[in-house]
Amino acid sequence: MLSSVMLRAEALASDPSEQVRAALATSVGDLAPVLGREATMDRVLAILLTLLRDSSSEVRLNVISRLEPVHAVVGVDLLSQSLLPAIVRFLYDEKTLKRSSLRTTRNGASAAQSSSTYRERSVLRG
Repeated sequence: MLSSVMLRAEALASDPSEQVRAALATSVGDLAPVLGREATMDRVLAILLTLLRDSSSEVRLNVISRLEPVHAVVGVDLLSQSLLPAIVRFLYDEKTLKRSSLRTTRNGASAAQSSSTYRERSVLRG
């Protein structure tokens, strides 16, 4: 039965629907404790690597956010050797950098607005 689950997971990793791949990315790592170290190294890491190379940043982010079960089974050394290069590529992806820059700019503008509003209220009270 586990073999058929893994075959299905491997097929879903290349599903044409981004939502399907994003959902798989959030759950495939949970198979690691059930499969054990060897099967995780052979099958789950291959699926995760495929998903980390996905064109969708949401899919890649979902993989990264759900690595803890895999880490617990295979350890940090193997995880960093097999997946770290793909994670680093994701971090330097143009869309990811733009999104991060926008978030930083938005947060900075929000903080500046809050500070300005505070100063205005202080002046009015004083």
